[in-house]
Amino acid sequence: MKLVISCMDRRLNSYLDTYVDNDTVILRNAGANVNGLKSTIRRLINDNNVSEIRLVAHTDCGAMNVVNSVLSGKITVSDSVYNSLVSQFADKKFSSRAELEQLNEKLQVELLHSMAGEIKITSELYDLNRNPVPESKGEHMLAYTRPNEYRYDELTSEIKGEMNGTYFVHSLTLDEAKPDLEIATKNLGIRDLVFVATKSEQYREMMLDMDRAKMVSEGDVHFRFVKLMR
Repeated sequence: MKLVISCMDRRLNSYLDTYVDNDTVILRNAGANVNGLKSTIRRLINDNNVSEIRLVAHTDCGAMNVVNSVLSGKITVSDSVYNSLVSQFADKKFSSRAELEQLNEKLQVELLHSMAGEIKITSELYDLNRNPVPESKGEHMLAYTRPNEYRYDELTSEIKGEMNGTYFVHSLTLDEAKPDLEIATKNLGIRDLVFVATKSEQYREMMLDMDRAKMVSEGDVHFRFVKLMR
């Protein structure tokens, strides 16, 4: 199995579809943040024959903008977001967001090497500025699923979203995803969250996850549940 770890950014959907095949599983969160997915990554490595891990970070990253804003004192975030994402950069030096994005790729690859043993690890910093994505026509939404095996053109169609307007977070537990849902709603202004069960055995657990997320959500956030049949 190949494991691809990337950012939840909506502009990566079409590019990440080029990685999807029957042997690839994709994980996504804010910033391609391996630190926030350690439990999921370890479980996938232990339970599956993972032969390769590919990290796909990117330029113009909203998560890195959050990190930069926190460390420069412009904004504050919850302890959950700080510990999962921001803390990795607290003692690091960088002079621009571009340098921070390069540093992020380096740090996440280093962490993967410490976790993955002899598994092959590769990475890239995908340049969104060279490959601009058209703006979506409607409001942005975020979809949360377990580690994904669907193509994103198929998945966005199933949940009645827009390919260029839907952010995606994938993890094995809601606890790992909470910092990313918080960044999406509080920092990116996303109001629509879709919880998606991609397999029948996930239905009850994902419904419970949505109910738990509702209990801690703040502001006018709309929740929707979708179950897919494959």
